[in-house]
Order: sequence, then C-alpha cells, then structure tokens
Amino acid sequence: MAPLAAANDAAAEEKVFDDPAFSWPTAGRLTQDYGCTGMRTNPRRGACRGFHNGIDIANERGTHILAAAAGVVEYVGWDPYTHSGPRAWVVIIGHAGGLRTWYAHLLPRRVVGARVGDRVQHGQLIGHMGMTGRATGYHLHLMVEGERGFLDPHRYFAGSPPKRLLTKFDLVPLIRPTLGMTVV
Repeated sequence: MAPLAAANDAAAEEKVFDDPAFSWPTAGRLTQDYGCTGMRTNPRRGACRGFHNGIDIANERGTHILAAAAGVVEYVGWDPYTHSGPRAWVVIIGHAGGLRTWYAHLLPRRVVGARVGDRVQHGQLIGHMGMTGRATGYHLHLMVEGERGFLDPHRYFAGSPPKRLLTKFDLVPLIRPTLGMTVV
C-alpha cells in the first residue's frame, strides 16, 4: 500500500462518521455488539478469545434489509469465506472511499435490483432477515470493512437501530396536500 493511501486509511479509521449517507439497514434490537466477546464461536483477534467483527440486529423472519448507503453490489450468495459448517447468505456492497458493507444471515433469496454489478440506492431493498449459517435466531449481522479490515459499525451509524423502518408509504400523509390547500 502506498504511504498516502495508508495515511488516508488511518485518517478514515480515526474519523467518527456522522454521515447522512449511512443509515441503519434494518429495524430491530441490537443483540450483540462489535468487539471482544470471549465467545468461542467467534474467531480470536489479538488477546481476545472471541472477537465479533460486526453487530447483530434481531427482528422477525423476512424483515427488510436495506442498503445502508448507495453503492455497487459486489457479492450475493453463500459466504465464500466459511469453509466448514453451515454458511450464511451474504450481500456485500462497495461504497465510495473504499468501504464495504456486509449483510449476513439473510434468507437465501436474490432480490431484483440487488444482484452483482447492480448500483443500489441508499435505502433500497437488498434482502430479507434470516438465520442462515451459524445463527441462533433471526438477525442481521452487519459489518463495515475498510482497506485494512473490519471496522466498528458504530462509527458509521448514529444511535441505535430504529424499532421499525419507515417506508415511502409512511411519508405519503406528510406530503399529500388536502383539498383546499395550496402547495408552494
């Protein structure tokens, strides 16, 4: 890696993003955080016995998973890095600045408009919550990857996941004029 690229990557990792370009990709309850868990099912990282490289958001089977930001779909299918045991269904999206978001444990269904090579918009449907791979319940395993590995997703997503997702239908009453109103 060139020195300038390494410096830019280090600066990106230092920055705490409050970027409106990223938003929570699903609704639900945060059930496992990023970092050292001590759980044997998670891989070792440094002195940590079990390191969880993303965050888990639980909700019901089939809950919509949306693109956290605009980007290009790089991968859709069974986790290519799991070589033994059950494999999770994964969608990976590449974003500006060399970031990638990973969405894992989805239902094994391809979504129209979210196939390899497709450009996806911020908030576009890319999958449905499942429990493929090593999962004990329905949830999304959300990871953010930079040039040097996985990063804490909390740097890119403010607060906690919403309890429910707003859809374009939730916004209709807010923008539809009533009879007798003048829209300016």
